[in-house]
Amino acid sequence: MLQRVAQQYGNITSMLVTLDKHNKSYNFIASAFACGTAGYFLTSAHTIKPHDNLGIMISREINTFQTTKAESLEGFAVTLVGFDPINDVALLKANEKLDFNMPSPSAFLGDETAIKVGTSIGYLGYPYGSQGLETVKISSSIISSKILTSNGTRALQLDSSVNDGNSGGPLIDIASGKIIGIITGRYSPSGPTPVAFIGGVPLGQDSNISYAVGISYAVDLMKDEGIYV
Repeated sequence: MLQRVAQQYGNITSMLVTLDKHNKSYNFIASAFACGTAGYFLTSAHTIKPHDNLGIMISREINTFQTTKAESLEGFAVTLVGFDPINDVALLKANEKLDFNMPSPSAFLGDETAIKVGTSIGYLGYPYGSQGLETVKISSSIISSKILTSNGTRALQLDSSVNDGNSGGPLIDIASGKIIGIITGRYSPSGPTPVAFIGGVPLGQDSNISYAVGISYAVDLMKDEGIYV
């Protein structure tokens, strides 16, 4: 079942980057994934600044052996067309015409409100992409809790340690094969500031509790853009 998820979403999960003014070099910032045939992508709002020069680097073929640092990637500039910082979702559109072989969004985007605690899930992204690991990774976990954030946002708690760089990637219900959320990050017992560093590695920020926001907030942005059918 997890294999099916990997084959279905591995090649549409991409790197979100900032581009230099000539679009010749990039810096990794987060994960993202295609959500429609016309070059639209979803990611986490907290990873970007609205005036960043943003780009998407398309995933390489997941079933072949690849170097961890990509020697060449297909990339293109994108524009921010939907931004919801309260619920931590953002919608991007490619500046050039793209044609992904994907079904309509309503066929592969699910409903987080119907998911039960204990559901097996998979998630994809580019953990430690900022440190040169430019290969998509699939992981598995379960929904350990359903929570409301201080803003009232519906979020799914995962029994898993989501790594830096996974934010913005899709969360998938393995049974249905539908995307039910967007990975946002990991709970840090010490808060945003590490308690100490050893060899440059921050301490006090690891846990096996991570979060994803419900996909319905992304669907709202897609409806505003007129692309949810």
